[in-house]
Amino acid sequence: MEEPIQQQARGLWHQQPEAAPAPAATLSRAADRATLKRLDAEIAELDAQLLSLHAQRNVVHARLGEYRYPIHTLPNEILSEIFEQYLPPYPLCPPLLGDGSPTQLTHVCRRWWSVAHHNPRLWRCIWLEVEADDGSGSPTPRVPESLDIARTWLKRSQPLLLSLELGCDFAEARGGHPSIASWQHEALALFLQHYERWQSVALRLPDPHLDHFATPWPSSMDMPHLIDFRFISNFGEEALEMAGTSIAAPQLRTLEIRLARDTLHLSILKPESWSALTSLRLNDISPISAASVLRHTPALIYCYLDFEQGEFEDSDDDRESPEDLLLSSLKTLVLESTHGGDPADWASLRDSLVVPKLRRLASKESLFPGTSRTNPHAVPKILRAMLRAWTAGSLEEIRVLAHPDRLDEELRQAYRVSLPDSEVRSIEHISRDGFCAWEPGRKQLEWAVPWMYLGERR
Repeated sequence: MEEPIQQQARGLWHQQPEAAPAPAATLSRAADRATLKRLDAEIAELDAQLLSLHAQRNVVHARLGEYRYPIHTLPNEILSEIFEQYLPPYPLCPPLLGDGSPTQLTHVCRRWWSVAHHNPRLWRCIWLEVEADDGSGSPTPRVPESLDIARTWLKRSQPLLLSLELGCDFAEARGGHPSIASWQHEALALFLQHYERWQSVALRLPDPHLDHFATPWPSSMDMPHLIDFRFISNFGEEALEMAGTSIAAPQLRTLEIRLARDTLHLSILKPESWSALTSLRLNDISPISAASVLRHTPALIYCYLDFEQGEFEDSDDDRESPEDLLLSSLKTLVLESTHGGDPADWASLRDSLVVPKLRRLASKESLFPGTSRTNPHAVPKILRAMLRAWTAGSLEEIRVLAHPDRLDEELRQAYRVSLPDSEVRSIEHISRDGFCAWEPGRKQLEWAVPWMYLGERR
């Protein structure tokens, strides 16, 4: 029998403790479990919505992928034709870079790049200006890049004919870094490599400062496709280089030329090339040299003569009459003297001309003897007598290049009285400094072929 004390101890050992109240942490965990369950349900719902949105997106994306913009449905041939319309009309040259350049077309997409690169007509017109920006003789940063672009275009344009423009300003040869002059001659040599493909070409030649900058011209140049040629040289050495070349251009029809030596004009082309010309512009030439050239150009229709400065020589009754210079097809004649003064020996050319089909005449007043600012009737009467001597009985329009001090209305009336059968369309004033030659407007196509007046574009 256990002792009471032992029984009491055993009872205490087996006695259950009373339940303690739930702490706050236990309630918080329960709430978190409920929140997590709710969030999982919302996420599942949003995932279902996201899957639905992705499915809708894929449907729309697929539908858009099936759509082709009209420009992408065009055949390459049509797209190539559109590219050609983006450029200036041939033979005008686009810029090498930027807006208006065929290079711009290659930056749109891979297909346009491919179409443009496979159309040689986009690259056949090259306009290259090689000029110093500060007169220091150092080339502008773009000059080497421009030369590289020109080389690339020449390759891409093969085997098509070319329209080329080269502009070279005055430059000085300097040591060290390649001077602008060396780049200019490199550009000229680059164009000369492709002379057999020349069709419309305008060259403003560089200055051959030093012997190692001289550009070697081929000993002979057969250019069967050359139609338009503009050749400007302010340096006798470069002109001599070209004069030593035998140039055959049987299709040449338009020529503008300026040489430092008048005696070289007829040496530039073979006689048959001169005889086929229909448009001719001679700059800074003496009347005697002009007459010598004109005797080899019987087919001329347009003629522009810009005489060099000299002493005026009036006609002399005692001198022998010059042989007639017949230009039976000439319809348009411009007579200028840009640098002021009156040309020497103008009378011999003036008195020898016979132009029975002349329709349009633009002439500087000071080319005629008797010019007087106080007697506006003198020149119109002289002009009337001169036109009769020229047998120019079909003249339709006269443009008078008068001194700025001449009175418009008074002068116009004097010409109307002296030339009642011709229309004196306008009195054009020359500049006081005398260095701006008169040019017909580019839309006045009846005065000259447009190509003759587009060489200086900047």
